[in-house]
Amino acid sequence: MKDTVNKMMHTVKFFKTMLVVNLVNNMQYKINFLMSLLINLFSSAVLILFYLFVFDLFQDIQGWDKMNALLLSGTYITISSFYIGFAFHSLSMLPSYIVTGELDGYLIRPVNTRLYLSTRQIDYGSILSGIIGLGFTFFIAIKYQINLPTLAVIQYLLFNFFAFLFLSDVIFILMCLGFWFGDVGSARDWFAQIIEFGNRPSFIYPKILKIIFYFFFPILLLGNIPLNFLISKSSNFSYLVIVSILCFHLISRLIWKAGLKRYSSAEIDYLYSKARFINYIFYC
Repeated sequence: MKDTVNKMMHTVKFFKTMLVVNLVNNMQYKINFLMSLLINLFSSAVLILFYLFVFDLFQDIQGWDKMNALLLSGTYITISSFYIGFAFHSLSMLPSYIVTGELDGYLIRPVNTRLYLSTRQIDYGSILSGIIGLGFTFFIAIKYQINLPTLAVIQYLLFNFFAFLFLSDVIFILMCLGFWFGDVGSARDWFAQIIEFGNRPSFIYPKILKIIFYFFFPILLLGNIPLNFLISKSSNFSYLVIVSILCFHLISRLIWKAGLKRYSSAEIDYLYSKARFINYIFYC
């Protein structure tokens, strides 16, 4: 028990250190920081303006009104921004580390390698955009006088976190494919397009697609599922999505371990080939 607590404290301390290191780096390149923030705010504004335009034309679409659309937008902006800020940029570098051999430098450090890789390039511009998105969501909820019980708020925030874990696990799985295929940038870009399905209301999807996006590949976690807790429309079935998240996390761990075995084998093969080549030069 004591060892577990010490390990957790060490992890928290390391995470805090990486937050400070990345903050210093972000402040050294203020233009990049401001550009990242402006790009995120612009894309967020486009999404919000789109729904404002739609619901200026239609007061109600299958039970959805302007309030629901704005809450969905705020939720999606919050989750996607935190995902980009904490996971996307850092984990996108993994295939490059694999190909160049830089991964060795991460593996030999006395910290959790996956945590280190995930916190290597934290984007504070995106994180600030996520905080603004969260503030916007609660501003809309208060403006429209939504009753916000403490339990509903906790559940909403918890499923926001689950959505972040899901996105992080999927991008990690895709980047781990670099152990086998090298450059997997197209897979990352493909996933970025799939994420966009999360900023639409669930009723627009056919029943079969809704089931897939709800339980098997829970992209609706990016907006609809957390939002249902906030507006008191959730059901006990919402908790079944946790099983899906756990499955993706398990898959990510298995692929990571399998990839490391292949990576080690590749390194050994490379050294063996190099030794044979040197042998040939000197003794031929």
